[in-house]
Amino acid sequence: MKAAALLAIWLGLLGTCTAYADARRYDAVFTVEFDPAAGVGRASIRITPDTGRVSQLDLRMPAARYTHIAGDGSVSRSGDRVLWRPPKTGGELR
Repeated sequence: MKAAALLAIWLGLLGTCTAYADARRYDAVFTVEFDPAAGVGRASIRITPDTGRVSQLDLRMPAARYTHIAGDGSVSRSGDRVLWRPPKTGGELR
């Protein structure tokens, strides 16, 4: 009985390791700059594919606070939501 329980635990861990090995990866770099004299900040997200890629990001960005949104690929706003679909090769939202 103990051997069966240990085998079940081992197989469960093996499955977890396999799932982790198959995980899709991408790099994300977040940059923030502040301009105190102007009273504003600038932020960007740069996505670079590795074994996976980001197909879209749906971000809560209230229009009164986040202005001048642009990026590589497709960027659309609906109320306080911004939907960014970066190109397959990656890109930057700013």
